[in-house]
Amino acid sequence: MQPYFIPYPGYYLLHKYVDTFVIFDDVQFNRKGFVHRNKLIINQNISWLTLPLKKKDRSAKIFDLEFNLNSQIYNKFCNKIKLLLPNPNLSFIEKYFLDFNKKPIDYIIDINKKIIEKLDIKNNFILSSQISDKKLNGEKKIIDICKKLEATEYFNLPGGEDFYDKKNFLNEKIKINFLPEFIGDKISIINYFLRDDNFKI
Repeated sequence: MQPYFIPYPGYYLLHKYVDTFVIFDDVQFNRKGFVHRNKLIINQNISWLTLPLKKKDRSAKIFDLEFNLNSQIYNKFCNKIKLLLPNPNLSFIEKYFLDFNKKPIDYIIDINKKIIEKLDIKNNFILSSQISDKKLNGEKKIIDICKKLEATEYFNLPGGEDFYDKKNFLNEKIKINFLPEFIGDKISIINYFLRDDNFKI
């Protein structure tokens, strides 16, 4: 999966089911996706929390992203974070939110690792750029990574069911699984922690 920024709890269910979570950092950055932003409820209103990024070419990969700390988006980000961080339920992650002395890919991974730790989930992380065949994409890329990791099963979110053919995985002796639809609000898991410090999935 792509490295989503503070996503909804359904994303973290994937971590619960797998031994190794492969982070797609060498795929094209989708500006309308959830790699750099997510929905939160702030002061009882839905609000987007967006990471401040430098403008890049349309073909830029996720690992190419860089922060822009001299922007209006950065100021908006800091102002929204200040509304959230006084809550003691976020103390486990507080110092990570304003730590921009790293690449966005590392920033997002570090925050997700702390959230996974908070959820009492244990698994391994690996970047797709470390093992993937750069000439492949889509389903072929995933199958290639599974084979390199000697995986017997592959898990994806329910939305992936429309994009992958189970037969192609089974031909490579890989069982493909799709998680059931998450029952709950599809807002950032941060809001779930704000409601309940002991929230688990």
